[in-house]
Amino acid sequence: QEVSVPAIITFAVFAYLAWEWGTKLGCRPRGDFKLTNLSLRLSDCDFWEIMGIASLILWCFEYSIYSIVSVGSLFFFVWKFGTKNGRTRFSWDNVKERAANMSVWEAMWVARVLKEGLGVLNQMARHRRR
Repeated sequence: QEVSVPAIITFAVFAYLAWEWGTKLGCRPRGDFKLTNLSLRLSDCDFWEIMGIASLILWCFEYSIYSIVSVGSLFFFVWKFGTKNGRTRFSWDNVKERAANMSVWEAMWVARVLKEGLGVLNQMARHRRR
């Protein structure tokens, strides 16, 4: 079986990030690789870094760009509503409050994004169970 180009590129990016994050903790000089450095850095990822990593994983599984954008949009709006546009720490209560205060047109638009994003996630789960 051949290995796909997206899988090779994703592996290369993940290998580089593991080396970069695992050998350097914060502003300290580079040292030996430590798994604790990597886990600390992963727990402190920005939202955009998490979206980038998730997009690489989806691309590696050879999902279409449409699928990646749908899932990315889903994550973006949950983050945007949960942090009040980045002004506060994330809270599910903020998401519920914002969803309750939407206009009809906003609700229809967000429902479409949710439908597409969750549909892709469901398709991925079905594909992986086979």
